[in-house]
Amino acid sequence: MKSHWLILSMILLAAFSRLIPHPLNFAPIGAMGLFGAAYFTKKWQAYLVPLAGMFVSDLVLNNVVYAKYYPSFVWAANVEVYATFGAIILMGTFLLKKVSVGRIIAGSLGASVLFFLLTNFAVWAGNTVTYPMTLGGLLLC
Repeated sequence: MKSHWLILSMILLAAFSRLIPHPLNFAPIGAMGLFGAAYFTKKWQAYLVPLAGMFVSDLVLNNVVYAKYYPSFVWAANVEVYATFGAIILMGTFLLKKVSVGRIIAGSLGASVLFFLLTNFAVWAGNTVTYPMTLGGLLLC
């Protein structure tokens, strides 16, 4: 029962970390994903904590903070972002089987690069108006 409270607390902490003021492009959710991949013995928990935290905070952000931009309650979130965090957790599961300073640095840098590449690719692929569907358009994005 204690572990359920710990996981719930971590989810709420992850959600709260997105709601408070923070530097641009700072992603504590990604760090929680890498941490979970390294330390949760039940790997489903490594996915649950950051992704549920994202979902809870998305509900608040989309329906309270940005409510004037949405005509009704929004459940949907950016699927590409969730998939990218899932990929970061998967990467951490393999890279951080043995935790060391070098692997943590590699995981942190790898997670940042992976997030940048996958989410920018998704924006480019899904936005034919702003960016041309060429290599130059992808680089511009």
